[in-house]
Amino acid sequence: MIKRISQKDFLTLLENEKNFPIFDFREQNFFVQEYIIGSINLPLATLQLSSDELYEHHKKHPVYIIGDHEGCATLEKRGFQHIFYVGLTIPKDIPIIRLGGLRHA
Repeated sequence: MIKRISQKDFLTLLENEKNFPIFDFREQNFFVQEYIIGSINLPLATLQLSSDELYEHHKKHPVYIIGDHEGCATLEKRGFQHIFYVGLTIPKDIPIIRLGGLRHA
């Protein structure tokens, strides 16, 4: 199931929880400019080509999505059960890191 999470609730989650997956579907050139600590850059083309087994351990746990909403539907088709859509871009009040990040290659 795909649910929208407000930017305020996402910020609260970031402040209180330290270990949860954030998939960033933006293209790499946007991701490297700014990203959330611990987020995984997974552009849509890569997601569509990747193996289901790669993300098996995330399927039953909440995942948080930044970027194109189309990626949420792809995850849902692959069996992800708790998908929270944050938005197309990183919310403005979220602390970010610039120039770098964890890239799915």
